[in-house]
Amino acid sequence: MDGWLLPESVASIYEKGRQIDVPMLIGGTSDEAATIPHDVVKLDSFEFWVKTVFGDYAQEYLKLCPVETDAEAWGNFIAIKNESIHWATRKWAHQQNSSGTQPIYLYSFSKAPPGELSAQHGAYHMGDLVYAFNNLDKVDRPWTQEDRELADLMSSAWVNFAKKGNPNGDRLPLWPAYSSKDDVIMVFDSKTQAKVDERNTALHRLFDKEFEMNKGYLKL
Repeated sequence: MDGWLLPESVASIYEKGRQIDVPMLIGGTSDEAATIPHDVVKLDSFEFWVKTVFGDYAQEYLKLCPVETDAEAWGNFIAIKNESIHWATRKWAHQQNSSGTQPIYLYSFSKAPPGELSAQHGAYHMGDLVYAFNNLDKVDRPWTQEDRELADLMSSAWVNFAKKGNPNGDRLPLWPAYSSKDDVIMVFDSKTQAKVDERNTALHRLFDKEFEMNKGYLKL
């Protein structure tokens, strides 16, 4: 917050309806943090990190997601990172629904790009971009016809949105504008469809508590 570009917190700006009210398209991948190496976090450092992130709610989190080994610590660390991004996109959408008039379209990309470590990394952070911009030929992976079709579909939605503020168009599955009431987003995968994407709702509630305690800011 610099008093000029950001005169106050983003959350406060949305609460007051002072955001630039334009259509938005936001989302992430289902395995955002899966490429983080296993040796980045251990049991002792994980517990310290949880206390730093959740503060007064650290013990509530550790009861929700107990850890006893380094492997469990890494797995929970990855899960928190993944869920924090999906929580953030929904929070943004909820705020736009509350004080804005323009639509916001949410997506989750769940297709693991083929190739080495595909099973381990899944739909990793930024793995959606090569599909959204339909430039598979720029990345050396054993692309399949399914990948090419998904890239054509996804990039078509992006072009539609750039042209008219709405990703929908001929031969594309219907992508409804996000509504806090039904929580439907577009899931890009082997089968692309709009649906309620399953998330860790208990963890999201903890994020909500931390967000409110920090007055519109999440330490993640």
